[in-house]
Amino acid sequence: MDAIHTFAREGELDNLLKCIESGVSVHLQDSEGRTPMHWAIDRGHLKIAEALLSRNADVNAKDNEGQTPLHYAVMCEREDIAKFLVKQNAEKDTKDNDGNSPVDLCDSDWPWLQHAGKAE
Repeated sequence: MDAIHTFAREGELDNLLKCIESGVSVHLQDSEGRTPMHWAIDRGHLKIAEALLSRNADVNAKDNEGQTPLHYAVMCEREDIAKFLVKQNAEKDTKDNDGNSPVDLCDSDWPWLQHAGKAE
C-alpha cells in the first residue's frame, strides 16, 4: 500500500497533503483499485474526503469490484459522508460488478438517498 493510501486510511491530513504536494496523484489506486478517497470513506474521515475532493479527486472512482466511494459510505453506514458525497455529485445509481448501486445496498433508513435527484 502506498503512503497516500495509509494517510487517507488513518486520517493523517497533514501527511496526506504533503504527499499530494510532493506530486503523488489523488487518483492513485492500490492493488484492489481503491483510491485514497475509498480509504477515507471506508474509515469515516470526512476531512480527508473534503481535502481530496478539493484537489480534484474523482468522487465516482471505481475500485476493482466496480464500487465507488458512495458504495463504501452506504455499506459502512456513514450517512453524513454519504450526504456529502451526493452533494459533490456522487452518482447514486452507478452499478458495481454485481449489479448493485449504492441505493440497492442501503440497509439504513435514508429516504434522502432513495429520493436524491428525483423530481418531487
